[in-house]
Order: sequence, then C-alpha cells, then structure tokens
Amino acid sequence: MRGWFWKTYPTPTQTQSLDVRQISASLEKGGYEVELAQFDRFDLSKSYRDYYVLYGSSEDYLGSSKSFMEDILLWLELHGAILIPHYKYFRAHHNKVMMELLRLDFSAAEFKTIQSRVLPSARSGQEILAELPRPAVIKSASGAGSTGVYLARNQQEMISAIHKASRQVFGFPYLWIRLNNVIQFLKRKAPQVVNNSKYVVQNLIPGLAGDYKVLIFGQRYFVLYRLNRENDFRASGSGRFVDREDSELFQVLDFAQRCFREIDSPFVSMDIAYNGQQAHLIEFQCVSFGFKAMSLSDHHYQTILGKWQRINKRVIPEEIFCDAVMDYLSAKESAKTL
Repeated sequence: MRGWFWKTYPTPTQTQSLDVRQISASLEKGGYEVELAQFDRFDLSKSYRDYYVLYGSSEDYLGSSKSFMEDILLWLELHGAILIPHYKYFRAHHNKVMMELLRLDFSAAEFKTIQSRVLPSARSGQEILAELPRPAVIKSASGAGSTGVYLARNQQEMISAIHKASRQVFGFPYLWIRLNNVIQFLKRKAPQVVNNSKYVVQNLIPGLAGDYKVLIFGQRYFVLYRLNRENDFRASGSGRFVDREDSELFQVLDFAQRCFREIDSPFVSMDIAYNGQQAHLIEFQCVSFGFKAMSLSDHHYQTILGKWQRINKRVIPEEIFCDAVMDYLSAKESAKTL
C-alpha cells in the first residue's frame, strides 16, 4: 500500500519499486490492454470477469494493509477475475503456515523431505511436544531474512522456541500486555494471550553450510549460493553470496525446474539446500519476493536443447518480469484451444 510494485535492487544495499510504467509499456507492446489500479481505488461496480489481474503485496505492522489486499483480491476472484499468480500464493506470502499446506499438494515426494506441523498457539505445541522432531526448526508464520526462525535440540529449547515463534507482539506492546495481565489477575479475570500466533515446526536437515536462492522467471533461472551466517544454521539474510558453478549447481537447477512445473505461476523464488546426496526445498514464494539474486547477477541459466546453458549478461528486471508473464499467459491461451 506504499505505492510500490514488487521491488528490485539497483545496488546491494538499496531497494526500489519495479517501474510500473515500463511494465505497462512492455505488456501493451505484447498486445495487452493495461489498466493501472491501486487496491483502494478499484471500481467495485465494474465487472472484472476474465480480466487478468497482475498484483503485488505489502506488509506493515500487524498486517493491516495485506489484510485489505486479501479482501480485494478474493472479491475479484469471486467475480471472475484471473489472478496472477493464483490467490493461494498471495495467502502464502509471508505466511509459512499456508506455504507448508500448499507443499502438501505437491505430487512428488522429493519436494516433501522437509515435513511440517502447523500449529496455532504455544499451548497447542506444548500439548503434542513429545510428537515433535528433535532437532527441530521452529518458524513464525510471518517474517523474512531468518527472523522468527529458531533451532531446538531438546525439550527446553523447544518450549522456548515455541513461545518466541508464537508471540503476537514484541517490545512495548508485549510489556504492556504483561503488565495488564497482572491487573487482570488481581481482578480475577482471564489474562490476554500473547503466544497465540500460528507457526511451523519442521525437521532439521543437518550438516548444511548454506543454501541456494533460485529465482525463476519463465525460462530464466537466476541462482546464488548463500553461506550460513557465522556460527548459525541459517543462510537466509546472511548476505554471504557465492557464485559457484559445478555439478551440484546443475542438480539444484534440475530440482528447481521440476518443482517449478508443480507450481502454476509465471515466477517463483525458492530456497533450496543440497546435502551432498539430494536437494531439499526449504521455502518458496510466488508473490513480491526480492530480486537480489537477479539484480546482483551478471548471468542466468536456461535449458537449450535439453542442457543448461549459462547466459552471461545482465538483465533489466522489468523486461524479465514481463517476459515471464507473457509466456505464462500465452501458454494458458494455447491450452484453451487444445
């Protein structure tokens, strides 16, 4: 709701919105009529049946803006609009619970080597504590860059991590609620619950030194290897990118391509780990993910005649974005005529 449409990285430390004028011009050049609209300015008296709606997402404190977007997008879909990507992927944006539920629908077992329990509160996790894996990775439903992600090796660490991951508020609001609960106790009233946010508990893939950030836009694959943070099990948010090209990379690309075929979207961001024997899908997103692996790369990969080829050139994010959208729509239109 801040007026941005996705985001790119002109420098390693600076972010900016994709240029919607350039995107509009590219789509119009491809033969599409384009109408720009903000979420709070849709004409709800108009029919949007069979309209393609290409959208982004946003976050703010407690998710109010995203909640409003959710209402509008669901209304559009209920009235016949075709969302790009599907509404379910919007629900999964910064929502690891929904993302893990969508993982269950993947047909291939190779994308389910990470198994998850989705839970609504700290209390629900404590009730099934004995059933949860050790060691485990506990993740808050929202958050990026490894925020809200904890490692638990034993029961004590599990309880602590669950309380952190399920906490609804932090800082002053948390302290205020704790103080208010003292007053509630003195009045013999029920306390306010502060550990009532949904979260995910997963099995740990041990021995990883990092993971691969893979961005897929249609036929183009952008890949950067990320080393873990110092003395940490997490790679996301480390900023320690490495450009590597070896047999492992091509196995990761093959894995990413198979996973992309499971996901009906023109673009996707994946975090993929490789433990020396097989690849593991850590997370995926289809809406408003960062373009750093694209913006900071001077090359990408494509399959040509069944083999991966490295294409050594920098790209313009808006053009790659539009190419992926138009390829996707062209495939959809072709499928209708079969």
